[in-house]
Amino acid sequence: MKNWAVPPRVVPEDEWTSQDEAARELNISHFSLGLLLATGILHPAERNEGGRGVTRKSVETEVNWRRTATLRQRIVRKVRYIVHFI
Repeated sequence: MKNWAVPPRVVPEDEWTSQDEAARELNISHFSLGLLLATGILHPAERNEGGRGVTRKSVETEVNWRRTATLRQRIVRKVRYIVHFI
């Protein structure tokens, strides 16, 4: 995919997680995962052995954000999503 918010990079196995696992960990759909990738919240990654996924660090950051974000922060993020795709 061209025009990534954050371009994919090759990372070691321990810094990589599959998109399926990331979606499960965040308790979101694959569509929502795609939105997080498109907006640069999650960072795409590839393993040395091949296979596309996301960086473990970006998933952990998002899990922490979802646990601690205020209602105001959540609303601001949703508005940014809308503006991004208009």
